[in-house]
Amino acid sequence: MLRTLIVLLVTLFPTIAQATKPKPTSDSLKVYVTYNHENFIESSRSYKVGWTLFEQAATKHKIKLNIINAPWATSLELLSQSKIDSAFLAFYSADRAEKISYSVPVAYDSISVYKSSKKMPPSNFKEATVGVHKGSIHAELAKSMNFKSTYESASRPELHRMLNVGRIDYILENESLINSVCFNATGTTEKGCLSSVGTPIKHSSLHVIFNKNSKRVNDLMTTINREIINNHLNDETKAVFISSGYSANEYLIWQELMTNHLRTQLDTGE
Repeated sequence: MLRTLIVLLVTLFPTIAQATKPKPTSDSLKVYVTYNHENFIESSRSYKVGWTLFEQAATKHKIKLNIINAPWATSLELLSQSKIDSAFLAFYSADRAEKISYSVPVAYDSISVYKSSKKMPPSNFKEATVGVHKGSIHAELAKSMNFKSTYESASRPELHRMLNVGRIDYILENESLINSVCFNATGTTEKGCLSSVGTPIKHSSLHVIFNKNSKRVNDLMTTINREIINNHLNDETKAVFISSGYSANEYLIWQELMTNHLRTQLDTGE
């Protein structure tokens, strides 16, 4: 049943994307990435999977990815003004989607509550303070979790410093960023410098975001999207997940997120 639905969605995707077979006027795409791009590929399994699937799809169709390093906030601002081609890598946000287009899910990340391995915070969230990145989806999640108080900061390093010295009890963060922080601190992600509390609160898809107003960019991204969709059930894609540290069951979580994304596209006609 699931495979039948996927085949239907893949068949209809060109209509959904409002494109037949795209004919890009240029075969290169500028991709803005964070300054520690290579570090994230090494330390974050979600980032590694996302970049691998994105790069493979582009390479298959001879689309050259020109990497430009920039602060994430700068990339978002430039993209919201349609001044650049694309940026890697982002959670979906309805507010951002008004000005920015999203690729199909290229990976997913798990959001959890984390504590310092050096401190013993209150076990009851109603007695604890949680730190979150200002304006993020984590801030919205924290509001529903009955913490005593929530501290928002525009600086993730500040949140980690505050957690380590005990000024806040927990942080709400995604796995990839925690692994990167711990990798920089200890040289490994095997024994994290921060400990997750319980199971992940949410699994969220990750996307390449791109210029909503450029036909050239939209044509290129339609080609890349279709390639990822056409291959997301095959053994080669599964191998990318497994080799990056995911289990077979975790790979199925991404498949489900992809199915949900395609179903939404079909329902909305986007």
